[in-house]
Amino acid sequence: MVMLAGAGVQALAGGTGMLSVEDKKGVDATLDGFASAWNRHDMDAYGALLTDDCEWVNVVGAYWPNKTAVMKAHRAYHATMFKNVSQHEVSRSVGEISPGVAIAVVTFDVDDYTTPDGRRMTGIRDRITYILVKNEGRWLIRSGHNTTIDPVAVAHDPNNQR
Repeated sequence: MVMLAGAGVQALAGGTGMLSVEDKKGVDATLDGFASAWNRHDMDAYGALLTDDCEWVNVVGAYWPNKTAVMKAHRAYHATMFKNVSQHEVSRSVGEISPGVAIAVVTFDVDDYTTPDGRRMTGIRDRITYILVKNEGRWLIRSGHNTTIDPVAVAHDPNNQR
């Protein structure tokens, strides 16, 4: 069982919540490589950091059940609406779920962009939850779920009240 509290991560039942120094470096390297590939729009490098059976829920709730679908969507969007867009990391929390399985919650500011239906998106902050697995000594992304943060709603989060 995993409980998420804000941007922090607590792992229960099987994990210590703490990765070894080596595993933390490996997870961070994968996350750094993933963000770099996104910002360079290098979808080959991006895809190389996903497991073949990865799943993804994008920012508007579309579900991509495998690497083929994840990459088809990312290639299409990076050729169009994200062509000149970068993400800028604001925060990162990483923890162990169980040996060889990690969770990361990463918050990004996203450059302004225009959606396929013509809406201009400005001042966007996204939070992505990743599940990573260690595969033959290498950390890969098994699952991602992207959410756009609603600053008005977050202001009323009881965890942010004093």
